[in-house]
Amino acid sequence: MDDNENIYKSQLYQVDVEKHQANGLSFSYAVFSRMSEEGKAKALADFGKPPVDIALASGAMKIVSKICVNQSEYILPSTTISEAIFRILIANENVPMSVLDLHSRLAQAWASVIYLKNLSEDVVFKVLEGPNNYGFGRA
Repeated sequence: MDDNENIYKSQLYQVDVEKHQANGLSFSYAVFSRMSEEGKAKALADFGKPPVDIALASGAMKIVSKICVNQSEYILPSTTISEAIFRILIANENVPMSVLDLHSRLAQAWASVIYLKNLSEDVVFKVLEGPNNYGFGRA
């Protein structure tokens, strides 16, 4: 096993909420905005308003993981790799994931269009390690 494979398997990533918020973005609202209509209805019923308070982020991610992730439009073929990684992480309730785990979930989501995307583990790693507005960070 080479060094990259070790890193891809052992290094875990998640959304660094503080980094995300430092970009001037509400993490809770970012989660809400990625919900399906059914998920948004559930969030509004549960919270009484769109969740903007960071204290509601966990509840919002639970809705994504239970309702939204199972809908075909959650990650579309036209979704950018960065956006898809963000959606996968919030659907996983921001539990840290390895490059290999993220790569596998991307491959599942894009099974029908995988040939159209440069979806190597190297690309996933570069997205996670590179500059972005999503707040990706090492766990």
